[in-house]
Amino acid sequence: MKAIIIKIFEVAIVLVFFVFTSNTLKADDLKPVRLQLKWRNQFQFAGYYAAKIKGFYKDAGLDVSIKPGGYGISPIEEVKSGRADVGIYDSDIILKKDGKVPLVALANIMQS
Repeated sequence: MKAIIIKIFEVAIVLVFFVFTSNTLKADDLKPVRLQLKWRNQFQFAGYYAAKIKGFYKDAGLDVSIKPGGYGISPIEEVKSGRADVGIYDSDIILKKDGKVPLVALANIMQS
């Protein structure tokens, strides 16, 4: 009985080792992504910060840096200039598309 318990313990240790080492990405393996918010830090952006804190971006292989917006900061211009990779904007982004820069709207979130 004691030998069985020791064997189970040994197998459990090996499994724990593989679980924690196989899914761990090093910082060098992560793809850097700059996310430009459309306004200053506030509650509407909490989900982006929660995902970062909980490690969801890291689990997806991304090293996300979140850039707050503010007066005179346009997410569209930040993406066009290359200072940001992704931008958060209003649903009227469709009207801003000028054909010169390939802007893509991934989602339109409306609240009524």
